[in-house]
Amino acid sequence: MKIRTWLFFSLLFVMVIPSLAVYSLYTLLTNWNEQQSLDEYLDFISTYREIKEPLQNPDLYTFDPTIHESLQETIEHVAQITLYRDDGYVVYETTSDTIGTRQAELRDLYDGLYEGNMTYRYFTIKEPVFVDEEIVGFYEVSMQRDDRVEYVQSRSASILTLSAAVFFLTGLLVWFQINRRINKPIKYLKKRYEPIRLRP
Repeated sequence: MKIRTWLFFSLLFVMVIPSLAVYSLYTLLTNWNEQQSLDEYLDFISTYREIKEPLQNPDLYTFDPTIHESLQETIEHVAQITLYRDDGYVVYETTSDTIGTRQAELRDLYDGLYEGNMTYRYFTIKEPVFVDEEIVGFYEVSMQRDDRVEYVQSRSASILTLSAAVFFLTGLLVWFQINRRINKPIKYLKKRYEPIRLRP
């Protein structure tokens, strides 16, 4: 095989093999992520159904803190909760003590009702509470996706490590072949035909 052709295939090998390896690892992580997201979503819906009933109590959507104490015992360890009055004022929030100082836009409260929203770190769902077919408030439930975040972080580090290893091993293999097929023959020819130096 001519040197030019061999170098061309070596360059092609260096470009293709690492790319295929990285793509395969990425596809594997993506497929796992889709399955994991589905499993997490089903778990979220199951847990949400268990904590949904206490949030339907219309007395919760007032500024009386004694009524909200029950939530701290039954729900806070499972999810983060925000309760809104029908006019948008926050009457209870697990992550804040500034109750009654924040008011949400009503159009934001009505937007996305009953729709489970999944982000990188949270599952979130929002629903209204009715009394005699009139809305008295809204509740928003958020659950952290701790398992997924930890897994993605660990797998991302693994993919970076494996990708670096593939690039390194590919480069090492090509360097070894170049050294064997080109450098050594050149050194041999140089030594073989080097003119004999006469002593003075």
